[in-house]
Amino acid sequence: MITVFDIVTEVYSILHTGGCANVEKGDKPVDVQEDEYITINTLQANQTPVRDCPVNVNFHCKDLFPEKRISNDARLEEMTDFIIGLLEGSNTNGIDLELVFHHTLKDENLPQHYVNIRFIARYTD
Repeated sequence: MITVFDIVTEVYSILHTGGCANVEKGDKPVDVQEDEYITINTLQANQTPVRDCPVNVNFHCKDLFPEKRISNDARLEEMTDFIIGLLEGSNTNGIDLELVFHHTLKDENLPQHYVNIRFIARYTD
């Protein structure tokens, strides 16, 4: 078995080595400085041993027109496809990632939208 921490670390590694910048483990940064960033989180405790676990990868993107809260749909779609391409079906260190769903949400506190991309991570060794 592996831990949730191991799964999040593996997803982080795939995204980072795949060319994604501004990747955060856990919640979004308190003081957001970037127009785009990615957060990785789960609903389970980090040290919990698991065989499978849902993993959320959230791509956050500043709105095109922040005063009107109009999302940058082209960039959200582009990065969603890129992230799914990196992660879906990958099997590294015995962790297989399967896409469950993705959908776009408006951030209630910041002038940005984000895509929540959920995977199931399964330990296959």
